[in-house]
Amino acid sequence: MMSSLLQVTNMNWCGWCILQLLEIIVPSAILIAGGIFTFRKYNEHATFNKSKWLHEVYTEFFNKDKHREIRRRFDKDDNKKEGIYEILEKMNNESNDESDKKLEDDFIDYCNFFQMIIILKNNKSVDDKIINDMFGYYIKLFNDNKILNELKNYRFVCLYEYVTKMYKKEKS
Repeated sequence: MMSSLLQVTNMNWCGWCILQLLEIIVPSAILIAGGIFTFRKYNEHATFNKSKWLHEVYTEFFNKDKHREIRRRFDKDDNKKEGIYEILEKMNNESNDESDKKLEDDFIDYCNFFQMIIILKNNKSVDDKIINDMFGYYIKLFNDNKILNELKNYRFVCLYEYVTKMYKKEKS
């Protein structure tokens, strides 16, 4: 009788231990699964928001008229009158003509746009590869001594530093 009582007690003790373990393991497993699910949903949401933001930046730069004239001038600039050099000369000469002032303002907005992109890159908000894929061509167009000096003169220091670093990387 003593051995059968011992068996029942051992059995109950083992059952009790198993129940105690289950009370710890099951909620922990549910918490871990919930955490993983939440983390994945957060990443999906963050990726979606980043893609949406990049699309907006792309649309602002390429599909709106705001930067079109400056892009066109950069694209066709070969040290002739219609290019960026014309704007730089007018900025240095402080022209009073309204159309010249608009071009100057557009050029400054263009530089501010790239300065914002580069600040986001430096803060690791945007990957360098994405910046190069989307805007690398236009950033490389700044790689001209006269343009770089103007960037420095007009305190586009972040843009100036980024362009000069990029230029040095390409040379080596």
